[in-house]
Amino acid sequence: MEMFKKLAKMISEIKTENDRDATFWQIDREFEQEKISAADHELLYKLAGMVEVEEG
Repeated sequence: MEMFKKLAKMISEIKTENDRDATFWQIDREFEQEKISAADHELLYKLAGMVEVEEG
């Protein structure tokens, strides 16, 4: 659960597409290392995808 919170915090701090890409990468990495479940991976991806980012 601690890793889920860390990733949720990263999502809350997304400001740019680069931030989003870095967050997606981190979510994938934690899933590959079995630190989060498949369901958490999917949920975190959806949340990160919903964040509005600055243009340019």
